[in-house]
Amino acid sequence: MSLVLAYIDSNSKTHMLSDSCWTIGNTGVYTIEPKVQKFFTKEYSRIVNNGEELTSDMSSMMIGFTGSMSVFQYLKYSFEFPEKFYDESIEQYIYRSFTEKIASDEVMKTLVAQSKILEIIISIDGKLYILDSELNFFESKTNYAIAGFSSETFSIVFEILEKVGGKKITDENFKEVFEKTIEIIASISAMVAPPFNWGND
Repeated sequence: MSLVLAYIDSNSKTHMLSDSCWTIGNTGVYTIEPKVQKFFTKEYSRIVNNGEELTSDMSSMMIGFTGSMSVFQYLKYSFEFPEKFYDESIEQYIYRSFTEKIASDEVMKTLVAQSKILEIIISIDGKLYILDSELNFFESKTNYAIAGFSSETFSIVFEILEKVGGKKITDENFKEVFEKTIEIIASISAMVAPPFNWGND
């Protein structure tokens, strides 16, 4: 399953931390190289209305991935990301255009059905969204998100720490919190394994 954590700082910069495990098929989990980056930046086209005519420009999103290597490779190298039209909000783009594009892509549907275990974090325009194996999108209610092994449990732990213990995840401590979290999970499960790698958009 593996694990990816994402954080958007006060300057709207996205940071992601991942482990180095891949899920191969339905059961095998292997560390395949010393530095695995399970996140990438992807450009997509935006249709812009400049008042006189429609033009297009490029923007980008950052994607963090957990699950089958085959889905990751298809998403990174072959999947055609939908255009965002000028009258679409980010929510409409994610929940309508992006969801419809994935749902209508036969290769993607087949790969997801075969992998069965999948969670993807998408960082776009200062917001974080999580896509699950049922092809459902959810928006994170915070400026951080966790996907993969035990993600729901640790999301609850983070919320308890903030609401009960007053310990917020901030620009100053997010790297330490994320690194300790991923180390703890790796110590109890073969589904998450070092080395742990940072990246940003």
